[in-house]
Amino acid sequence: MRVFLDNAPGTTRADYAGWNRAYLQYFADTDLTMGETLVPTGTAAPAAPLVRNPARPSRFALEVAILPVPGWLVEVEVDAVYPAGVTPR
Repeated sequence: MRVFLDNAPGTTRADYAGWNRAYLQYFADTDLTMGETLVPTGTAAPAAPLVRNPARPSRFALEVAILPVPGWLVEVEVDAVYPAGVTPR
């Protein structure tokens, strides 16, 4: 997962903490047996994950000067592989 962040108008830095909170709602560092969040990140209290997802893709995030569409603050690129015999939804 490659993440490109732009800073919102009037700010001097991209919202990395906000990105981490959004990421953890789908790919939480969660003990799937106990249901406990292991490593909260960001400056706000972690939100409960929307999905108990066992996949934890590797990722990096960086701040860019501008994204291709005016007003975008986040662009995410993901390479996904489905196991043989699985039909993507």
